[in-house]
Amino acid sequence: DDNKRSRVNEEMVRMAYRGKFNAISVFALDNVALNGNAMFSVLRNACGQSVIKDDGNDPACGMDLVMPNMQVSHKLPLVWNIVLFVIYGSLVLMVSIMLFQAFKLRNEGPQEHRLICHGHVV
Repeated sequence: DDNKRSRVNEEMVRMAYRGKFNAISVFALDNVALNGNAMFSVLRNACGQSVIKDDGNDPACGMDLVMPNMQVSHKLPLVWNIVLFVIYGSLVLMVSIMLFQAFKLRNEGPQEHRLICHGHVV
């Protein structure tokens, strides 16, 4: 939660994108799910990462590429909340009806399927 508030991963992605580091040997992200893919994209697309040499037509790299999108939203839209409520509600209702019917009908039915042991119906 503190990574979301401090936006430390987002700032590190911006610094790597702008080339603020001469070299990176070890880089640790505390919460990879929070802008981890953006960091890997920036590091992967940094200039000098490829050993392939062209005839002067170097492929776009570094700041020539668009910076990755780092907008994170963990809120579900209202529609999906309603859909989840309806689905889970219907599952609970179906299980409740099945359990009610099972307990209601457990002592009913034909007598030949019952076993009486010591005066109790089993």
